[in-house]
Amino acid sequence: MSNPIIKVDIKYRDLEVSLEGEVDEVYRQVIKWFNKILPAIDIAEKLILDIDFERLASKLEKYINISRDGEIVLKPLSDKLSLHNKLLLILAMFKLLEFIGKRPSSATLSELSHLLNASAKTISSRLSELKSMGYIERIRENKNVKYKISLRGLLYIEDKI
Repeated sequence: MSNPIIKVDIKYRDLEVSLEGEVDEVYRQVIKWFNKILPAIDIAEKLILDIDFERLASKLEKYINISRDGEIVLKPLSDKLSLHNKLLLILAMFKLLEFIGKRPSSATLSELSHLLNASAKTISSRLSELKSMGYIERIRENKNVKYKISLRGLLYIEDKI
């Protein structure tokens, strides 16, 4: 499978650059050009948190499989994890699936309860604890309450799981 080619033209004041190549290489060249031309961007970049979805996917694949039709299945290795961490992994997977356009990042209590084979009361208690730690967000969509992972939760997964 060949890597996709991208072409980017940038014009800033009287400076212009045209870059073409594989996506990753052009991305690096664009960042390098901006850092060279706009030094403040380099400083700001050090302060910006950005989720590396490729790295997140490699973490998640140790614990979760996805079927072709989008069904999530926890691998046996996940049995060693706490319910808190399993919830975070599933919500992180939903975030990843949203990033690639497969589903929304939020999930209902009943979805999570079904995926984890646990009672709604148990899942609800763990979700409340995760929310109080800032790892997930509780959102209302119409009359439904849904949960999604927060940036802090994603950073926790990257660092601790």
